[in-house]
Amino acid sequence: MNRYVLCVVGALLGAACDDGMKNSANPMSPRSTRSGLAPSMQAEPDNTKKNVRDREDTITPMDQGNSTAEVAITASIRKEMMAETSLSFSARNVKVVTMGSRVTLRGPVMSADEKALLAAMAMRTSGVSEVDNQLEVKP
Repeated sequence: MNRYVLCVVGALLGAACDDGMKNSANPMSPRSTRSGLAPSMQAEPDNTKKNVRDREDTITPMDQGNSTAEVAITASIRKEMMAETSLSFSARNVKVVTMGSRVTLRGPVMSADEKALLAAMAMRTSGVSEVDNQLEVKP
């Protein structure tokens, strides 16, 4: 029993002692970053405009319909997107939101061809009457 207690106490003390040493050498500590620059010298990503845009009357995945037909339409489009090997990673991850028979596509794609292809996939899906193509071509 005493040996066990000594081991636990030793481990805790060792961890406490090592903790101070880890911060200076640990690349993921708050004092350093992967790039080696201090946090104050790194540029923060600024997507404020997109966040403001998405607060307004924008369709998001939370608006996806829950009926069997709506879920089937979305699943069918998503399945066809995953099967298309010519699509970029970004294009395969666009948002597909079905409300009734209307499908909304949102997100970044790499080219105008991908944007047109995704819209065509959605339009030829059974049960779709309208496609709102909000895809954005990355510069």
